[in-house]
Amino acid sequence: MNKKVQEIKFGFYKESNYKGWTEQVLTFDNSSRSAFEVDYKRQVNKLISTPVYELQIVG
Repeated sequence: MNKKVQEIKFGFYKESNYKGWTEQVLTFDNSSRSAFEVDYKRQVNKLISTPVYELQIVG
């Protein structure tokens, strides 16, 4: 069975002085709305627990 996934590209600065622009693609479980919400929250919370400034969805 193929697992449904959704890729979302996030962009953010690694430093508070707008230096170190980084883009990262995260892949989320998209087999159901609830699975997506749980996976999205888990991965985004993990991402923002590191030094991240001006987090944006870029693609």
